[in-house]
Amino acid sequence: MNKIGFLSTNITNSIYRYLPEFDCSGFDINTLAQTLTSKVDVDYLVVLLDLNYFSINGFLDKNSFNKLEELKSLLKIFRSKNTAKVIISNISGIFLDINTPLNLSQHQKLIDLNKAIDELSNIPDITVINLYQLSNYYGFKNFYNLKSKFIFQAPWTKIAVIAIAKAITEKISLFNLVRKKVLILDADNTLWGGVVGEAGLNGIDVDENYPGIIYSFFQQQLKFLKDSGILLALVSKNNFLDVEDVFKKKNMPLKWDDFVTKKINWSPKSQNISEISDELNIGLESLVFIDDSDFELAEVKGLLGVECVKISIENPIENLNIFDNLISIKTLNITLEDKGKTNQYLEESLRKFNQKSFSSIDDYLASINMKIFLSLNDISQIKRITQLINKTNQFNSTLIRYNESEVLKLMESQNIFSFSLTDNFGDLGIISVVILNDTNIDLFLISCRALGRNIEEKILYLISNFCNEEFTANYVKTSKNHQVESFFDRLSIKNELILSKSKKYIFSKDIDDINYIEEII
Repeated sequence: MNKIGFLSTNITNSIYRYLPEFDCSGFDINTLAQTLTSKVDVDYLVVLLDLNYFSINGFLDKNSFNKLEELKSLLKIFRSKNTAKVIISNISGIFLDINTPLNLSQHQKLIDLNKAIDELSNIPDITVINLYQLSNYYGFKNFYNLKSKFIFQAPWTKIAVIAIAKAITEKISLFNLVRKKVLILDADNTLWGGVVGEAGLNGIDVDENYPGIIYSFFQQQLKFLKDSGILLALVSKNNFLDVEDVFKKKNMPLKWDDFVTKKINWSPKSQNISEISDELNIGLESLVFIDDSDFELAEVKGLLGVECVKISIENPIENLNIFDNLISIKTLNITLEDKGKTNQYLEESLRKFNQKSFSSIDDYLASINMKIFLSLNDISQIKRITQLINKTNQFNSTLIRYNESEVLKLMESQNIFSFSLTDNFGDLGIISVVILNDTNIDLFLISCRALGRNIEEKILYLISNFCNEEFTANYVKTSKNHQVESFFDRLSIKNELILSKSKKYIFSKDIDDINYIEEII
């Protein structure tokens, strides 16, 4: 049973009963400095703050931000001494509206402070609970009991305690889940109300009037998810031109280019989804399919095992809660690579299209001006590095998984290389991680987006420059990473079978360079 330690300026005992799957305990209240500078025996540290921690007599000012800097320093000390994951709250507040401009000024300072608190998640294995949003959602009077706060230092109502416990449970789940990558969406009765092939363009509902406004709001949610790194794909049994016409002539939140691929035809949806998986080079386990038809959902679930979610036709307002409860598409942090993911896949489509005009793959690759950027033990990239380590399966030599704290520790004793890639079509971001322990490669992985351009050989050449002699690499065979074995078999001078699924490869320092990929170190 995982241990949760609560650290707060308030009494937290009431939350424990709603976390029965965890061993909960609390540190003494108002002991943040003492606890955060100590080694603690917990798996998760939950830090619940309130306005008083940052304010003097209930008012926020420049000293509030000084207090935040102090807290940031304490959390960095905690991270250097502990591997426990930290779940910290932002803050909510109530300001008596005697003078409206003064009230709004304090609320603005509160928002600015919470934006700064959110940046604490840049420290490895720290995430933020949005207590501000929770109290707004339920209403301050439903969330806080001021009498109980002042008498017993127990400010939360039962509604609040249950909401906070649920948020903690979700954050812990997200620490241990690999996020889904693609939402595959039906069109009729999903992105809009009605069937465009029957009702026509003017007969479907997606506008500013009821019920069309519900579908517009649903699309807004999808737009937010897309901007957070989720890829959107469209699979619809329909006439292609009918669906395309909706996007051309209806003013909707989602646009045609928000989808990385569209399969609009009369083929079985399981076939279309399987093709999407192959085209994007993304496993079926990383897809979520959303549709209104029990028949279509059962077919996809039964044949492909893809996670499926049903849309309600009878009560479409229920669909607006889908993403609140779909933890598999949520994330603790959003990286720069996440924000640009749709563009990266659209750029990849352009690459494949342009490749057709070349007589050989090498001629094509030499023409697109690839540049690879090498970074070594770059702490600023730790979230993306950890993300790649935990979700890359196909070109991954050992499938060893590390969390952010473990990656940070490895950077102190080993060499963690990260590689970014650009070409004429755009910036692919960080696409590869190599962990070099002395002269042995413990982990070698490349994102599936960057495969097929000889980048693996270029990276191995760059790694060889950091070794003074022969170097080695570990390989553990899985059902998905056979590409690594083929690559290592081709370039190694020797390999030794350790177990039935494990090999140790030996490489000469004389690895050939791929000259048409320019390295920038």
